[in-house]
Amino acid sequence: MSIIRDKDFKIKTEEQIGDECFDIAIVNNFIDTKEAFVGHIFGNNNFHRFYKVDDAGNIKGFTVIEFSKVKDLVLCYIGIVFVHPSSQGQGLSKELMSASVEESGMNPDVIALRTQNPRMFDSFVANFEGISFPNPKVQTPDEIVDIVSNLQCARDIHGIPNLSSDLIVRGAYPNAFVHQSSRNSFGDSMCSLLSSEDAIIPTIITDTGKGKILSKELVERVL
Repeated sequence: MSIIRDKDFKIKTEEQIGDECFDIAIVNNFIDTKEAFVGHIFGNNNFHRFYKVDDAGNIKGFTVIEFSKVKDLVLCYIGIVFVHPSSQGQGLSKELMSASVEESGMNPDVIALRTQNPRMFDSFVANFEGISFPNPKVQTPDEIVDIVSNLQCARDIHGIPNLSSDLIVRGAYPNAFVHQSSRNSFGDSMCSLLSSEDAIIPTIITDTGKGKILSKELVERVL
């Protein structure tokens, strides 16, 4: 299987890609209409889309990421990561996240993901080099909360910034999603604080962002 960037996926139309991606989202308990889903992933020219494709050209997983800038910082938001159940347990989520950020060539200072799934939380944090927040060793600094609040994913269903010091967004989802259990991990403990309509935004300060954002004392405490 290979990872293909959106612009290089020539063998299928946008409609065919949308149909396959929506089918994968549905079997992963995604709750929305097909029109809203397809409009979301294809309706923004700033989105970068990547697909995990088998030898027959079938999509087995996909991710959608978006980049933005706040002052001199490059922010990367991983908006969607879905893998078909038949291909789960093979590390495809990690591979999709890593490849999409790396192949974008943007070298972000901050990488964030909105989720309520503790396994996805733990997978995301383990996947990237840097310092993650929320962090079991220190309280999330105000400057991190301020940076993350600039992301669209930090807004609730009414479009209003609604981010706690734990990087939790209350009322993030208009419908209750399905929680998945983890293995007594930090992600599990953080996601246990969520209601069925809430989300958490685990955030990585990459090696390029550390010196721009974090004090030397805080980095030493975490490491």
